Amino acid sequence: MKERAGDAGETTDGPGKERQAVGNEKSIVVRGVEIGGGIPKICVPVVETEEDAICEAAAQAKRSAADLVEWRADYFGGVCDRDRVLRLLGKLRQRIGEMPLLFTYRTREEGGAGSRQLSAEEYRELNQTVAESRAADILDVEIRVGKEAFSGLAEAVHEAGGYVLASRHDFGKTPPEEEILASFEQMEAWGADILKQAVMPEKQEDLLTLLLACRRASFRLSRPVVAISMGAMGTESRICGEAVGSAMTFGCMAKASAPGQMDVQELSEILLALHRARAGKKGCS
Repeated sequence: MKERAGDAGETTDGPGKERQAVGNEKSIVVRGVEIGGGIPKICVPVVETEEDAICEAAAQAKRSAADLVEWRADYFGGVCDRDRVLRLLGKLRQRIGEMPLLFTYRTREEGGAGSRQLSAEEYRELNQTVAESRAADILDVEIRVGKEAFSGLAEAVHEAGGYVLASRHDFGKTPPEEEILASFEQMEAWGADILKQAVMPEKQEDLLTLLLACRRASFRLSRPVVAISMGAMGTESRICGEAVGSAMTFGCMAKASAPGQMDVQELSEILLALHRARAGKKGCS
């Protein structure tokens, strides 16, 4: 099990969820898991296509070193059937118990795997349905939907007692540092609770560009930020979050949802070792 940091001093803010009141005021606490303080929290994506396999993968994630489970609903063939989605969400909650659940439908434009692309209205309706069900704790909403649609979904999620993870993905390049920072600021201004960007490095300097933007955003903004550089060239971004202010990282079990994801157990061990070293705990000399 990973060490926890800053789990005291919460106040209730929705069913089963708390917002941090003292200590790290930028963090949120979801079902006892603090996002934005201490060791970056590991989220494991479930990317199976059939109900039984999805439930089994979630159960495996529960037994792993992960802190959160992400259901990537774009992989699910029945995602357009509201009743099937809600039924499956209920099964996932049974499998993972009090572990936080992140719901994500990733569009094709941002790397999704859906065999059928949802329209803008279908995307909104799907996320609204999930929000109102209160079965998921956090909903991923892409900022590409625009301010009006994003803010509407954020309002629905918050009314249901959940949290919004704003996301932006660029599989072709790493934008300039100022552009990355501006996107983080936009996410916060639109009402997101967690601010995430994942980009693709074309050269080693791109990794540094992302990490510098993340570090600046972590000081400037009032919400937890998540910064990921994808692929082999960006591996260090998945393990150095505590140093640059990135609150979450993504690890995989059998199947990854994005290039460069590490095995969840290996990732947990590395993060804990780095945390202990940063805290000055005894190690090799």
